[in-house]
Order: sequence, then C-alpha cells, then structure tokens
Amino acid sequence: MKALYLLFLITFCGMSAKAIDCIGPTSASRFVVYLHGMDTPIPGNLEMRNRAALETVANKLNIRFALPRATNDCPSNSNLKCWSWTEQDSIESVLEAINFSANICFPHLAFSLLGFSNGGYAVHKMMRKCSTGNFTQMISFGASGGWSKNDPQDLANCPLNLSMNIGSTDEANSSPSVAFYQYLKSINAQVSYSKYLGGHELTLDSLTQSLTTVRASPSN
Repeated sequence: MKALYLLFLITFCGMSAKAIDCIGPTSASRFVVYLHGMDTPIPGNLEMRNRAALETVANKLNIRFALPRATNDCPSNSNLKCWSWTEQDSIESVLEAINFSANICFPHLAFSLLGFSNGGYAVHKMMRKCSTGNFTQMISFGASGGWSKNDPQDLANCPLNLSMNIGSTDEANSSPSVAFYQYLKSINAQVSYSKYLGGHELTLDSLTQSLTTVRASPSN
C-alpha cells in the first residue's frame, strides 16, 4: 500500500509539472498566455493567489488563460523554476512553451502575453529582441529587464506592443523597471508604463484595468 502511494505521488508530480492548466470560459472571445514568476514545481502560495485573481478577471472580462509551467532551475535557488535568468538563456524554449500551451487551451487563435515577475522578465526579453509569434500585445507585472549591444537598436518597425505595470510598493523592481522602460523608449519601441497600488503581486484592480485592453481574437 505504501509503495502504491509513493508511485501515485511520483506520477502526480510528474504530470503536474508537464500539465497545462486553462482558466476561463471556453466560449471566451479573448485569449492570454500567462507566464508565472519564480515558483516551486507545484504552484506555491503566491502563484495560487495570482491564479485566483486571474480566474476572477477571466469570468468578468470573458478571457481564457493558458498557464504553462517553467522547467528551468533558478540559479538563485534550484528548488524554484524560472523562465529566463541571464542573457545567455535562450528565449526559444519559452516561445515553444507559450505556443504549446496556447494550442492546448485555444488552438489556432491569436492571443496576448501576460508575464508576472520572472515571467515578465521573459516577456521583456522578447520585446527587446522583437521575438514575434502568434501575438503582438504583451503585458508585464512586477518585472524589470536588461539589454545587450546585440539587441536590435531600433524597434520602430517591431509589431510588438508592451504595457509595463509596477506595484507602488514593489521597491525591488521600481527603479530597474523605469530604466528598462526608458531604454525601450530610446529605441522607438511601442511601450507604456504605469504604477498601481500594491506590491509584488497581481491585484484585481490592476489586472482588470490592463486586461480590458486585450483585443478579441480575429479568428474567433
């Protein structure tokens, strides 16, 4: 009996790490892939609070979310999973996870991207490299970003559009996010920046305000 229980735990954890969760009505007219922040292999407390906020907004605004899971160990803590951390990390694996989850939750439909914390960092990396896919609209919360001399130096013709959002008490990301925003503006990116009341978390008010701008899929 004990052996069967251990087998169940191993199987459940393995499936959970690979499974794609979908949140929101199947009849939704708008679609978003959400990239979480640094998290344990099984969603932790902050992530579960973020998901609760996403579910409320999904039903309110008729949005369906795809929730892929990161699989890379975070360099600062190998017990946590990250999307991207350094300039050397490939963004291609993140794009593959995005497209895979979108095909599970809303196949063949255009979608937007939403990234929180480390997920937002990955979104910022896509923006500065103009890494396009079946999306053009991107939203980040609680994230900063870096840049490289190897990045495109003029994003005037890049189709991506980024909305950056930082909590008023998110001290760790406040100044770095402003610097990143100013960098993007200097290379003619389509980017906006706003602060909301709160810390390093997704709040219902800020999510609702940002996601109201998500465009309906033209394929729906």
